[in-house]
Amino acid sequence: MAIHKRGSGIPSVCDGVFDEVRVTAAVLVLTTHAVQSGMSALQPGTAISTLFSVLSVVTMVCNPIYFMLSGALLLPFKKEGIGRFYRKRFSAVCIPMYLYYCIYYYLNCDWQHTGIGMLLWEPVKNLLCGGIDKVPHYWILYELLSFYIAVPFFRYMFREMPYKVLSILSGMIVLLAICSVYLPLAGMRLPVSNIFPGWQGMAVLGYWMTMPETRKHDKTLIWLGVFGVLLTIAIVISRGDYWELCTGYSPTMIMIAVGIFAAFYKRKQMPKPYHSLIRFLSRESFGVLLLHMGVLFFFVKDVLGIQITAQHPIADTLLTIAATALVSFAAAFAVNHTVVWKCQKIFDKVTQKLM
Repeated sequence: MAIHKRGSGIPSVCDGVFDEVRVTAAVLVLTTHAVQSGMSALQPGTAISTLFSVLSVVTMVCNPIYFMLSGALLLPFKKEGIGRFYRKRFSAVCIPMYLYYCIYYYLNCDWQHTGIGMLLWEPVKNLLCGGIDKVPHYWILYELLSFYIAVPFFRYMFREMPYKVLSILSGMIVLLAICSVYLPLAGMRLPVSNIFPGWQGMAVLGYWMTMPETRKHDKTLIWLGVFGVLLTIAIVISRGDYWELCTGYSPTMIMIAVGIFAAFYKRKQMPKPYHSLIRFLSRESFGVLLLHMGVLFFFVKDVLGIQITAQHPIADTLLTIAATALVSFAAAFAVNHTVVWKCQKIFDKVTQKLM
């Protein structure tokens, strides 16, 4: 039984794959929120309404992809102190999380009633209390932070785990996801609680996807992803409870997510300019995740006046997605390379001697 021990680095071929998957996830999260924002304008029961329902569900695969990426990038063992790991995660995640929250707080005009001082303090209090009423998409950040707390310890657990055992664990994660989603349809529920059918399980699947031994399964996983899309379409068309059956860490989402990962692993080498563009977009994708809801609702819809209408739903949606993507990436680049960069620099300088 082969034991796969990961070193301190990730092979360069994986860097390109992860960049592509990260950009894909950013585009998918823009798409799902753009599509969902226009569904109220459509007549229920029509073909276009069904198409939008399918798109809104399939593009929700962005959520498991983010967790799989976190597992793929963070679970490989590294000689890194726990304090240093937490400091780096705080700098990379919590500081942008706070600064972008301040933007939402400003956009909601709350600062006009509380003053500039409260503009800086209220977001801290709200974030510490898990207040996401102004930023509902921040739920995923809290789930990621929960996973980050466990990462330093998971690294030691997975360091000596044989590939066969890791594969069995991955299979158990999928089996438990199947049971947790589909058993209630028969009036039954799992009588035990388990952490692995959840988002942590998606991170473990992402780690499994990075294993060299998994590459022999890429073609099968791609077809599994195609089947996941077709099954999602069938469920959306035939059932009213499709949202509960097909989103989150459901089996269909797992199939589509691993299929996307496998497709990027399988694809042929792309030209260097393409990789340079993808790397650039990948670096700004976290800012896009944080900022895109504000861009979509406060700028694209309110300022630009771009709305999805029943007369031209597809064209309006494509225009909404394009405008949101362009403005989000541009704004994220501007914020990341000014305010966020400066605050991270100050934090790193103050804390690097402590951890």
